[in-house]
Amino acid sequence: MTPRGERRHTVDVVFVIALFCAFAASALAVIIIGIDVYKGTVTNLNDHFTSRTAITYVTQKIRQNNSNGRVTVGQVGTQPAVVITGEGEGAGTTTYLYSSQGELMELFVKDGTAVSPGQGQKITEITKFEPEQVSPSLLCLKMTDTTGQTRETYVHVCPAFSGEATP
Repeated sequence: MTPRGERRHTVDVVFVIALFCAFAASALAVIIIGIDVYKGTVTNLNDHFTSRTAITYVTQKIRQNNSNGRVTVGQVGTQPAVVITGEGEGAGTTTYLYSSQGELMELFVKDGTAVSPGQGQKITEITKFEPEQVSPSLLCLKMTDTTGQTRETYVHVCPAFSGEATP
């Protein structure tokens, strides 16, 4: 072989090594970008999980029991609460959804039972829950999660039916 042929061989090896290094650097850059996107997504999901879960839980409880004025806004102690009165096999019972000591609470009791905020079952962590009866057929639910974000939703409720036909 001539010295000229050896140079071409050396240039070929250097080209392959340079190409491999460029590929490795590109792959590393894509991995680093992917990790950053993943961290952002996980942080965002965790930040919104609590408030979304809490507001969805209360909304579904209202929808499951939404008939003839069964869902109203009341209080448990000094805490505002969604109050759901029983019907059918649950007649004579009341369910309260409220916040106490940084938790969304649910309390299911027989009618006439004295209730206090600490008695309920813990559902999830929230800092504030503010249900408001906007109209006889509309509730506004505001919740503040542990990150300080407040979410609100409006839920249609069936008002009490008087039994009289309207003309």
